[in-house]
Amino acid sequence: MIKKNMNKRGWIKIVEAFISILIVISVVLIVNNNQTKNEDLSSKIYPIQILVLREIELDNNLREKILAIPEDQLPLEQEKFQEKGLGSILIKINERIPSNWMCVPKICSLDGNICELKEYLERDIYAKSVSIVADSSTYSPKQVKLFCYIQ
Repeated sequence: MIKKNMNKRGWIKIVEAFISILIVISVVLIVNNNQTKNEDLSSKIYPIQILVLREIELDNNLREKILAIPEDQLPLEQEKFQEKGLGSILIKINERIPSNWMCVPKICSLDGNICELKEYLERDIYAKSVSIVADSSTYSPKQVKLFCYIQ
C-alpha cells in the first residue's frame, strides 16, 4: 500500500512539472508573438513616413515656407497648415498613407523642446522627423515631425 501511494505521488509530480513547462512555454510564445506584430507594423509604417518626410525636405518651395515661419508661432499644428501655405504637406501625406492609418504632421523648433502630439492617444504611435535647417538665404532650423497610428 505504501509503494502504490509513493508511485502515485511520483506521477503526480511529473504531471505537475509537465503542466508548469507548458504554461511557461505558452507565456513565452504569446509575448514573442505580440512583439513580432509590433515589429511587422513598424517595418511598414517607417518607410512610408521617411518617404513623405524626404519629399518635404527636398521640395524647395516647402522648405522656404517652413523656414519662413516665425519662432513665436511654433509649434505649428496641422490645423494651421492651410493658412501658412503648407497644404501640400497634407496632400503628400494623404497620397502616400493607407486609408486605415492616421498621420498628423507638426512643425517645431529645434531648440530642445519636445515636439509631441497635443493630445494623448492610447495606441501605438510611430513618429519620425526631419530637420529643415536652411536654404540659400535663410538659416532658421526647424523640424517636421510625422506621427502615424492605425485608426
